[in-house]
Amino acid sequence: MKGKKEDIVDKALRMLPKPESFEGFESSNSVTANDNIKFFYDEEFGPRMESTVLDIYKSKRYNIPVPELKELCRRRGLPVGGKKKELIDRLHEHTEKVKQDKLEAKLKEEAEERQVVDRHKGDALLKIKNNIERTKKLRLKQLEELVAKQEQFDATETELREMKATLKTLEKVL
Repeated sequence: MKGKKEDIVDKALRMLPKPESFEGFESSNSVTANDNIKFFYDEEFGPRMESTVLDIYKSKRYNIPVPELKELCRRRGLPVGGKKKELIDRLHEHTEKVKQDKLEAKLKEEAEERQVVDRHKGDALLKIKNNIERTKKLRLKQLEELVAKQEQFDATETELREMKATLKTLEKVL
């Protein structure tokens, strides 16, 4: 199994471009196979070439005939004249502008919501503080009533015990 891993690493090293192929690359900064560099290779996907640049003119979205591009421009209220590249640029710019407008609208809405919250935050805090004070007063009042009821209960309980004791004493005497 170890041999297979070494083969993969060697294969990956061979696939890397040589340092001389980079423009402005100085040989003193070159990376060699002896350096402690870890390479990751996924057989399912193959090596990644980071140098490829996405080209909107070759994308699937714009890989359609000029008449359809003109129709897309027409539906969006854009000028329909020009070459395919110009139509693609127009549609792309329009898409980016729509995205930017949506983002700005969302940010504006969030800012307005924050303003409303900030405006009413002071009132809400005051209401909460007032509710806390009112609840504290109500609690104290109910606690006083509870203590008074407990004292009444204790007095009634004491009176009941005294009556039972008197009854027992009278039963013994009689």
